Amino acid sequence: MSKPGHPKPLDSECRRQSLIIQSDPVEMHDLDILAEIADWGTVKRGTLALDLEGTLISNAVSAFPRPGLYDFLSFCRETFDRLVVFTSVPETTAKRIMGILVAEGSAPAWFAGVEVFVCERHMQKDLELIGPPGSVWLVDDQEAYIVPGQRNQWISVHEFMPPFTQADDELARVKSEILGKLAKVFALTELESPSTPTIYRGKPLSLDDMERAVQTEAGKHR
Repeated sequence: MSKPGHPKPLDSECRRQSLIIQSDPVEMHDLDILAEIADWGTVKRGTLALDLEGTLISNAVSAFPRPGLYDFLSFCRETFDRLVVFTSVPETTAKRIMGILVAEGSAPAWFAGVEVFVCERHMQKDLELIGPPGSVWLVDDQEAYIVPGQRNQWISVHEFMPPFTQADDELARVKSEILGKLAKVFALTELESPSTPTIYRGKPLSLDDMERAVQTEAGKHR
């Protein structure tokens, strides 16, 4: 039986058609609704492109991993449909560094196989090279690489610089920023039953709720 003021449990024949991007009142009353939605297919969250130098590592020479890298990469993979690296470092060098990070335990094993896109130095990182407009997010420490019309898709990160201390917690901050953006992006869940479309509305998810929802769904699809 559903709780007062809450939508009734979803009919077993009800199927998820889409998650519509909205920032206004939404609602997924309970995390179990999101988990149930996940049973009908992968929730579409687009692609996340990650810069390499100054974002995930120090630079291509020393390649010191940023503190919290392993957990951050795991979070990114669980949260987005697709994960890529977008760097000005030559692909062979980037792949070698990614392999080293995996070998030393600083990154998950799957990271070595992540697709790499290369942007020539002093050129901008056009996200349309990776996917349709608006479907790709970029985490990067250099504003100069951002295409003016794509600034809304940019998630800024402070450059990882000397003295490269373990006190650096920038990736944890970026994780929170991503969750904040997703809490607005997934503001409206549209569910369609074979007979009548049903829309649930209500207050936006909190950051804590969004993180728990991501973890819940990730656990179901492992």
